[in-house]
Amino acid sequence: MKSERRHELQENILANHLGNINRAIEPYSRQIAIAVVLLAVAAIWYSLYSSKVSGRRSDATLKLIQESETQDPEALATVGTQYPGAPAASWADLYRGSALLAQGTRTLFLNRSDAETQLSDAKTAFESALSNGKDKLLKSRAHYGIARSAEAMGSIEEAIAAYEDCIKVGESEEMAKACQDRITALNDPDTTKFMAWFADQDFTPADPSLPPSLPSGSSLPDLPDLNLPDLDLGETSDEAPVGGLDMPAGSEQADVTDETAANAAEETSAAEETGAVEEASAVEETDDVEETSAAEEVSDAEETDASESRPEAETTAPDPS
Repeated sequence: MKSERRHELQENILANHLGNINRAIEPYSRQIAIAVVLLAVAAIWYSLYSSKVSGRRSDATLKLIQESETQDPEALATVGTQYPGAPAASWADLYRGSALLAQGTRTLFLNRSDAETQLSDAKTAFESALSNGKDKLLKSRAHYGIARSAEAMGSIEEAIAAYEDCIKVGESEEMAKACQDRITALNDPDTTKFMAWFADQDFTPADPSLPPSLPSGSSLPDLPDLNLPDLDLGETSDEAPVGGLDMPAGSEQADVTDETAANAAEETSAAEETGAVEEASAVEETDDVEETSAAEEVSDAEETDASESRPEAETTAPDPS
């Protein structure tokens, strides 16, 4: 009985407490209901917005992966245009700057004007990635790209400042060491002289359709020194030379005689061959003439016989009357 009584008392206390709460919030029940509805709507809207943002980020990332394979600056620029503010857009600007930097560096040896335009666009792309990106790796690479672009254009002070900013990001020790090495190299006077010389060079190839240009008079070399040194001929002498001017004797004379005899034999053999050929030609011509004469005699004899037989035929012909 006591437990049942105690249970009833507890239920009464709870009911009284709930009743007090209901009476306290009853004047504000309408406002509370509106607040609950607003919270529900906000929760639904946030859920839809999060889903949309997540899908947009996924689409931007997919677009970035597709365009990064081609390394086409114009294609990479479309990622930032279609998905502004997305993390993938900042990475697309970084990749675009890297592609333009590579193109500009190669074009320096072909067309300096086009190369400067590409390097300037690369610097702008790196700055865009730096302003919109929040990732430490992204910022480090963007500062490094700005430094490389400035270095390619010959801006040593700007390049050193960008390398120092890259070190301040603290992305990695390897990156900091690479930047410090470049700063040390740019502070070298030899590097400064080389970059100043390189900036004045024009590597544009000549147009093959144009005639080659002649060098100016100032670029022609000077005439060589034509003053020959004096020859040391020694002292003159009136004495006859040792051995005189006689021809060599002995075996040398025999060799000369043998060569002369061989040449004479060759000439004689050639003359005999030429004579034999001429005699054969003469015999052939004689035979041809004799054959021609015989043929003409036979032809004349046949004509004579024909003329003699013609009157006899006319005499023996019968009288038609």
